[in-house]
Amino acid sequence: MDEIEALKEKLYNEALDGEYRRFKYRKDHDEFFTITELETMLNTEYKYHDDDWVGRGGLHMLEGQARIAALEILLEEWKREIREKGSK
Repeated sequence: MDEIEALKEKLYNEALDGEYRRFKYRKDHDEFFTITELETMLNTEYKYHDDDWVGRGGLHMLEGQARIAALEILLEEWKREIREKGSK
C-alpha cells in the first residue's frame, strides 16, 4: 500500500470512528432519537452520496462513506438489541 492509500485508510478509519461515536452518543443520550430517525438519516446519506453533482472531491467522499458505514453499523447493532430484548 502506498502512502496515499495508507493516508486515505487512516482518514476513513478516523472519520468512521468519530461518526460512530457521535451517533452512538446520540442514541444513548437523546430519548427522542429513534431507530426510524436513524434509518431516515442513512437513506438521506445514501441519496446525497450518490447525488454528487457538486463534485465534493475525494476527502468528502471518504467522509461520506465513513458516515454511511457508521450509520449502518449502529443500525444493525440497534436492531440486534431489539431482537435480543424481544427474545427474553
